[in-house]
Amino acid sequence: MGVFRKQDEWWIDYYDENDCRKRKKVGRSKKVAQSTLEEMRTQVRQRKMGIAEAPTTRRVTVSEFFFTHCFEYFDTNLSARTAKRYKAVVNHS
Repeated sequence: MGVFRKQDEWWIDYYDENDCRKRKKVGRSKKVAQSTLEEMRTQVRQRKMGIAEAPTTRRVTVSEFFFTHCFEYFDTNLSARTAKRYKAVVNHS
């Protein structure tokens, strides 16, 4: 466990609450990597003691993705006619 440098980037290496080894790229600053590692260690300790909840991941369906993210993109970045047509295509499938 620790902080290490790989090419021009700093990485952290730690074990999560399930004792699975994790490695994450943090950035170009050793100080940021060290503080991030301490923060991750604190979060792992809290989860092991039951103080904090483990992060949950959920799968997003394709239709949910389109209805939430893509429609907003269509409305803000495309012409009204193109956005209307794209929405019709998505709603049809």
